[in-house]
Amino acid sequence: MSQAAARSAAAGPLADASLDCLDHLQRELLNNHRLALLGTLTGALAHEYNNLMTPVLAFAHEALRQQDAGLMRRALEVAVPQVRRAVDISRKLLDLAHAARPAAAPARLKDLVETVIAASVRPFERDNIALEIDVDPFLHVRADPLLFQQMLLNLLLNARRAAQHDAARVRVSARREREHVILDVVDNGAGLSPQDISSRINPFLAGDPRTRPDDWQTVGMGLNVCRLIAQAHAASIEALANAGPGCTFRVRWPAADEPAQPAPQASC
Repeated sequence: MSQAAARSAAAGPLADASLDCLDHLQRELLNNHRLALLGTLTGALAHEYNNLMTPVLAFAHEALRQQDAGLMRRALEVAVPQVRRAVDISRKLLDLAHAARPAAAPARLKDLVETVIAASVRPFERDNIALEIDVDPFLHVRADPLLFQQMLLNLLLNARRAAQHDAARVRVSARREREHVILDVVDNGAGLSPQDISSRINPFLAGDPRTRPDDWQTVGMGLNVCRLIAQAHAASIEALANAGPGCTFRVRWPAADEPAQPAPQASC
Protein backbone atom coordinates (compact mmCIF):
# COMPACT_ATOMS: atom_id res chain seq x y z
CA MET A 1 0.00 0.00 0.00
CA SER A 2 1.33 3.44 -0.90
CA GLN A 3 1.94 6.04 1.79
CA ALA A 4 -0.92 8.22 0.42
CA ALA A 5 -3.37 5.30 0.51
CA ALA A 6 -2.25 4.41 4.03
CA ARG A 7 -2.82 7.98 5.22
CA SER A 8 -6.29 8.02 3.59
CA ALA A 9 -7.27 4.73 5.24
CA ALA A 10 -6.03 5.93 8.62
CA ALA A 11 -7.93 9.20 8.26
CA GLY A 12 -11.21 7.43 7.44
CA PRO A 13 -12.40 6.74 11.00
CA LEU A 14 -11.20 10.16 12.15
CA ALA A 15 -13.05 11.89 9.31
CA ASP A 16 -16.22 9.92 10.07
CA ALA A 17 -15.98 10.84 13.75
CA SER A 18 -15.50 14.51 12.84
CA LEU A 19 -18.57 14.46 10.61
CA ASP A 20 -20.62 12.79 13.34
CA CYS A 21 -19.47 15.43 15.82
CA LEU A 22 -20.32 18.24 13.39
CA ASP A 23 -23.76 16.76 12.75
CA HIS A 24 -24.37 16.53 16.50
CA LEU A 25 -23.32 20.14 17.03
CA GLN A 26 -25.59 21.31 14.22
CA ARG A 27 -28.56 19.47 15.76
CA GLU A 28 -27.77 20.98 19.16
CA LEU A 29 -27.51 24.46 17.65
CA LEU A 30 -30.83 24.03 15.86
CA ASN A 31 -32.44 22.81 19.07
CA ASN A 32 -31.05 25.79 21.00
CA HIS A 33 -32.43 28.15 18.33
CA ARG A 34 -35.84 26.50 18.64
CA LEU A 35 -35.81 26.81 22.43
CA ALA A 36 -34.77 30.46 22.19
CA LEU A 37 -37.48 31.11 19.60
CA LEU A 38 -40.03 29.43 21.86
CA GLY A 39 -39.03 31.73 24.71
CA THR A 40 -39.26 34.73 22.41
CA LEU A 41 -42.66 33.58 21.17
CA THR A 42 -43.92 33.29 24.75
CA GLY A 43 -42.91 36.90 25.32
CA ALA A 44 -44.50 37.92 22.02
CA LEU A 45 -47.82 36.34 22.93
CA ALA A 46 -47.79 38.04 26.34
CA HIS A 47 -46.95 41.36 24.66
CA GLU A 48 -49.79 41.10 22.16
CA TYR A 49 -52.29 40.02 24.81
CA ASN A 50 -51.28 43.06 26.86
CA ASN A 51 -51.76 45.38 23.88
CA LEU A 52 -55.22 44.01 23.16
CA MET A 53 -56.52 43.47 26.69
CA THR A 54 -55.25 46.57 28.56
CA PRO A 55 -57.76 49.01 27.00
CA VAL A 56 -60.56 46.46 27.43
CA LEU A 57 -59.73 46.08 31.12
CA ALA A 58 -59.69 49.85 31.60
CA PHE A 59 -63.08 50.14 29.89
CA ALA A 60 -64.55 47.36 32.07
CA HIS A 61 -63.21 48.93 35.28
CA GLU A 62 -64.77 52.27 34.36
CA ALA A 63 -68.12 50.61 33.63
CA LEU A 64 -68.10 48.84 37.00
CA ARG A 65 -67.05 52.00 38.83
CA GLN A 66 -69.93 53.99 37.39
CA GLN A 67 -72.46 51.15 37.80
CA ASP A 68 -73.86 52.15 34.43
CA ALA A 69 -75.75 49.31 32.71
CA GLY A 70 -75.34 50.88 29.27
CA LEU A 71 -71.61 51.34 29.76
CA MET A 72 -71.29 47.75 31.04
CA ARG A 73 -72.98 46.46 27.91
CA ARG A 74 -70.67 48.59 25.79
CA ALA A 75 -67.65 47.18 27.65
CA LEU A 76 -68.78 43.64 26.85
CA GLU A 77 -69.33 44.57 23.21
CA VAL A 78 -65.73 45.78 23.11
CA ALA A 79 -64.30 42.85 25.09
CA VAL A 80 -65.73 39.98 23.02
CA PRO A 81 -64.11 40.87 19.67
CA GLN A 82 -60.85 41.82 21.37
CA VAL A 83 -60.64 38.44 23.10
CA ARG A 84 -61.40 36.69 19.81
CA ARG A 85 -58.73 38.78 18.15
CA ALA A 86 -56.18 37.84 20.84
CA VAL A 87 -56.95 34.13 20.38
CA ASP A 88 -56.61 34.39 16.59
CA ILE A 89 -53.36 36.34 16.84
CA SER A 90 -51.91 33.74 19.22
CA ARG A 91 -52.75 30.96 16.78
CA LYS A 92 -51.24 32.79 13.83
CA LEU A 93 -48.03 33.70 15.68
CA LEU A 94 -47.64 30.05 16.70
CA ASP A 95 -48.00 29.09 13.04
CA LEU A 96 -45.28 31.58 12.08
CA ALA A 97 -42.98 30.14 14.74
CA HIS A 98 -43.38 26.75 13.04
CA ALA A 99 -42.39 28.33 9.70
CA ALA A 100 -45.93 28.09 8.32
CA ARG A 101 -46.67 30.48 5.47
CA PRO A 102 -49.35 33.06 6.29
CA ALA A 103 -52.64 32.88 4.41
CA ALA A 104 -51.96 36.00 2.34
CA ALA A 105 -54.66 37.39 0.08
CA PRO A 106 -55.39 40.76 -1.56
CA ALA A 107 -56.74 43.28 0.96
CA ARG A 108 -57.64 46.96 0.69
CA LEU A 109 -55.09 48.88 2.75
CA LYS A 110 -57.48 51.63 3.85
CA ASP A 111 -59.83 49.00 5.33
CA LEU A 112 -56.95 47.44 7.27
CA VAL A 113 -55.86 50.80 8.66
CA GLU A 114 -59.37 51.82 9.69
CA THR A 115 -59.95 48.47 11.41
CA VAL A 116 -56.74 48.86 13.42
CA ILE A 117 -57.77 52.32 14.59
CA ALA A 118 -61.18 51.01 15.64
CA ALA A 119 -59.57 48.06 17.47
CA SER A 120 -57.31 50.35 19.51
CA VAL A 121 -60.44 51.17 21.62
CA ARG A 122 -59.06 54.40 23.12
CA PRO A 123 -59.18 57.25 20.56
CA PHE A 124 -55.93 59.10 19.94
CA GLU A 125 -57.74 62.38 20.47
CA ARG A 126 -58.43 61.42 24.08
CA ASP A 127 -54.67 61.69 24.68
CA ASN A 128 -54.51 64.98 22.74
CA ILE A 129 -52.76 63.29 19.81
CA ALA A 130 -53.79 64.36 16.32
CA LEU A 131 -54.08 61.27 14.10
CA GLU A 132 -53.75 61.88 10.36
CA ILE A 133 -54.56 59.18 7.78
CA ASP A 134 -53.50 59.60 4.15
CA VAL A 135 -54.13 56.26 2.45
CA ASP A 136 -55.44 55.96 -1.11
CA PRO A 137 -58.60 53.79 -1.13
CA PHE A 138 -57.33 52.03 -4.27
CA LEU A 139 -54.13 50.71 -2.67
CA HIS A 140 -54.10 46.97 -2.00
CA VAL A 141 -51.61 44.69 -0.27
CA ARG A 142 -51.17 40.92 -0.27
CA ALA A 143 -51.34 39.93 3.37
CA ASP A 144 -52.94 37.90 6.09
CA PRO A 145 -55.27 40.71 7.22
CA LEU A 146 -55.13 39.97 10.94
CA LEU A 147 -51.33 39.69 11.02
CA PHE A 148 -50.94 42.90 9.00
CA GLN A 149 -53.28 44.70 11.37
CA GLN A 150 -51.35 43.47 14.40
CA MET A 151 -48.08 44.72 12.93
CA LEU A 152 -49.63 48.12 12.23
CA LEU A 153 -51.18 48.22 15.72
CA ASN A 154 -47.74 47.75 17.27
CA LEU A 155 -46.25 50.52 15.13
CA LEU A 156 -49.12 52.85 16.05
CA LEU A 157 -48.77 52.08 19.75
CA ASN A 158 -45.04 52.85 19.56
CA ALA A 159 -45.79 56.14 17.79
CA ARG A 160 -48.50 56.96 20.32
CA ARG A 161 -46.12 56.43 23.24
CA ALA A 162 -43.44 58.54 21.55
CA ALA A 163 -45.83 61.43 20.89
CA GLN A 164 -46.91 62.13 24.48
CA HIS A 165 -46.49 65.91 24.53
CA ASP A 166 -48.21 69.13 23.50
CA ALA A 167 -49.02 69.34 19.77
CA ALA A 168 -48.47 65.57 19.47
CA ARG A 169 -49.15 64.13 16.04
CA VAL A 170 -49.13 60.67 14.43
CA ARG A 171 -49.47 60.28 10.68
CA VAL A 172 -50.12 57.16 8.60
CA SER A 173 -49.55 57.49 4.86
CA ALA A 174 -49.07 55.10 1.96
CA ARG A 175 -48.10 55.10 -1.69
CA ARG A 176 -47.49 52.59 -4.47
CA GLU A 177 -43.89 52.04 -5.55
CA ARG A 178 -43.64 49.47 -8.36
CA GLU A 179 -44.39 46.04 -6.87
CA HIS A 180 -44.70 47.31 -3.31
CA VAL A 181 -46.84 49.55 -1.15
CA ILE A 182 -44.82 51.90 1.06
CA LEU A 183 -46.54 52.53 4.39
CA ASP A 184 -45.14 55.20 6.72
CA VAL A 185 -46.03 55.58 10.40
CA VAL A 186 -44.68 58.96 11.51
CA ASP A 187 -44.63 60.59 14.94
CA ASN A 188 -43.28 63.93 16.16
CA GLY A 189 -41.93 62.62 19.47
CA ALA A 190 -38.39 62.63 20.83
CA GLY A 191 -37.19 60.51 17.92
CA LEU A 192 -34.13 58.31 17.49
CA SER A 193 -30.60 59.41 16.69
CA PRO A 194 -29.29 58.52 13.20
CA GLN A 195 -26.49 56.57 14.87
CA ASP A 196 -28.94 54.54 16.96
CA ILE A 197 -31.03 53.80 13.88
CA SER A 198 -28.06 52.67 11.78
CA SER A 199 -26.24 50.70 14.48
CA ARG A 200 -29.12 49.15 16.43
CA ILE A 201 -32.66 49.52 15.08
CA ASN A 202 -32.28 48.78 11.37
CA PRO A 203 -29.79 45.89 11.80
CA PHE A 204 -32.34 44.34 14.15
CA LEU A 205 -35.24 44.86 11.73
CA ALA A 206 -33.22 43.28 8.91
CA GLY A 207 -32.11 40.31 11.05
CA ASP A 208 -33.68 36.86 10.86
CA PRO A 209 -35.79 36.21 14.00
CA ARG A 210 -35.36 32.46 13.58
CA THR A 211 -31.56 32.54 13.70
CA ARG A 212 -31.27 35.51 16.07
CA PRO A 213 -34.25 34.97 18.40
CA ASP A 214 -32.77 36.85 21.37
CA ASP A 215 -31.77 40.14 19.73
CA TRP A 216 -35.19 41.70 20.35
CA GLN A 217 -34.14 42.53 23.92
CA THR A 218 -32.26 45.62 22.70
CA VAL A 219 -35.29 47.15 20.94
CA GLY A 220 -38.43 45.66 22.50
CA MET A 221 -40.91 42.89 21.80
CA GLY A 222 -43.30 45.04 19.77
CA LEU A 223 -40.79 45.58 16.97
CA ASN A 224 -39.85 41.92 17.15
CA VAL A 225 -43.45 40.93 16.41
CA CYS A 226 -43.53 43.46 13.56
CA ARG A 227 -40.32 41.99 12.13
CA LEU A 228 -41.63 38.42 12.36
CA ILE A 229 -44.90 39.30 10.61
CA ALA A 230 -43.26 41.40 7.90
CA GLN A 231 -40.59 38.86 7.01
CA ALA A 232 -43.19 36.08 6.81
CA HIS A 233 -44.84 38.12 4.04
CA ALA A 234 -41.56 38.92 2.21
CA ALA A 235 -41.93 42.50 3.46
CA SER A 236 -39.48 44.73 5.33
CA ILE A 237 -39.44 47.51 7.92
CA GLU A 238 -36.90 50.26 8.49
CA ALA A 239 -36.63 53.26 10.79
CA LEU A 240 -35.86 56.75 9.49
CA ALA A 241 -34.93 59.91 11.35
CA ASN A 242 -37.28 62.78 10.54
CA ALA A 243 -35.98 66.12 9.35
CA GLY A 244 -37.86 67.61 12.30
CA PRO A 245 -38.86 65.95 15.58
CA GLY A 246 -39.77 62.30 15.82
CA CYS A 247 -39.11 59.35 13.56
CA THR A 248 -40.69 57.27 10.80
CA PHE A 249 -41.15 53.53 10.57
CA ARG A 250 -41.41 52.59 6.90
CA VAL A 251 -42.97 49.31 5.81
CA ARG A 252 -42.31 47.99 2.30
CA TRP A 253 -45.05 45.46 1.59
CA PRO A 254 -45.93 43.39 -1.51
CA ALA A 255 -48.69 45.12 -3.45
CA ALA A 256 -51.75 43.37 -4.87
CA ASP A 257 -53.71 44.31 -7.97
CA GLU A 258 -56.55 41.81 -7.59
CA PRO A 259 -59.90 42.70 -6.04
CA ALA A 260 -59.46 42.88 -2.28
CA GLN A 261 -61.17 40.67 0.27
CA PRO A 262 -63.01 42.51 3.08
CA ALA A 263 -60.81 43.09 6.13
CA PRO A 264 -61.85 41.56 9.46
CA GLN A 265 -63.93 44.20 11.21
CA ALA A 266 -63.65 45.21 14.86
CA SER A 267 -67.07 45.02 16.50
CA CYS A 268 -66.56 47.81 18.96
